Amino acid sequence: MFLMWLKFRAARISRKQVSLMRKKSKINKIYIYMVHMDKVEFIHIAHKNKRENSDELERKKNREGEEEEEEEERGAGEKEKERAEQGE
Repeated sequence: MFLMWLKFRAARISRKQVSLMRKKSKINKIYIYMVHMDKVEFIHIAHKNKRENSDELERKKNREGEEEEEEEERGAGEKEKERAEQGE
């Protein structure tokens, strides 16, 4: 009975989160049901890891964006110097 209760409890938890998990991660339904038999905690771990991965991707994008902006600023400074030299 306890296993059945655990399975149903896990099913209730995952039903609330299945749509979120489909949007945020690439986990299949079958995989979620396999997790039901083992541990419920894995669902939360999957979300946590997904968030960590997305944070890392955002940081990389921000770094790349900052580098591009710096290059553009450098390029603009060099162009201004060239214009000043040509103007003289």
